[in-house]
Parts: sequence; C-alpha cells; structure tokens
Amino acid sequence: MNDQQKLDILIQALQERNASVHTIRERVQTVSLWILGLLLASSGYIFQSNICFDKIQKIALAIFVLIVWLVIRKYYFADLEKGFNNQRKILAKIENALGFYEEAFFNEEKESIYPKEWKKSGQKGSEGKFFENSYNLLAVGFGILVFTILLFS
Repeated sequence: MNDQQKLDILIQALQERNASVHTIRERVQTVSLWILGLLLASSGYIFQSNICFDKIQKIALAIFVLIVWLVIRKYYFADLEKGFNNQRKILAKIENALGFYEEAFFNEEKESIYPKEWKKSGQKGSEGKFFENSYNLLAVGFGILVFTILLFS
C-alpha cells in the first residue's frame, strides 16, 4: 500500500469518526431537550392542577422520579458518553497520524495546527464538560419535578 492510499484511508476514517462524534452529541442534546421539556411540562401540570397526593404517594412518586433519573444517567447516557469518548480517542490518534499535533508540519510557525491538549481527547481527565453540563441540566429538571411533587401536590 502506498502513502497516498494510506492517506486516503486516514482521511476517510477521520470523516467517519467526526460524523460519529457529531451524531452522538446531537443525540444527547435532542434526548436531553425532550426529557427536560417533559419534566418541566409535568411540573407545570402538577403545579397548576388540583392533584393532591398524600404523603406516601408523594414520597413514592419522588423516589420513582429519582430512580428514573438514575437509570437514564447510569445506563443510557453513560453508554453514549463511553462511545463518545472512544470515538474522540480514535479521532485524536488519526489526527496525530496526519500530523495535526506536530510543530511546523503544515506551516512555518512553531505551533501545531491543533493544541497539544487535544491529543489526549477522550481520555480520563480530558473529557470536557459536554456530558457533565447535560447531566447537570437534567438534574435541575428532575429536581424541579421532585420539588413540585413534594410541595405543590
């Protein structure tokens, strides 16, 4: 296999990994927005309706909501996060093979095209804040629903 063929394969792999990362990101955003919308709509409905739960029902419903949150986070989003980080690790390896992290590889400057920190993309400690921020936003939505159930029903 000649160098041009290897380069073509790397570029194709780079495009595929980029597409995968964007697909996972979009899926997380879409699902998060839907969940958040349903949580806030449920909170609004409980707040404005005349639904009255007794103490046991409130506690049971609040626990159920928290269990749903934990299951979604631990299984659905954790799986997406793992796939996302694996795609980013592979992407960083491909970018490294293409010379994106080498100084003066593409230009005369002493800097690489990509920051050196990106070379560790997807590895422990370099995950970024995308998933953490999504988790926090959803936690607020679930918290509002639990708060509404306990205080306004």
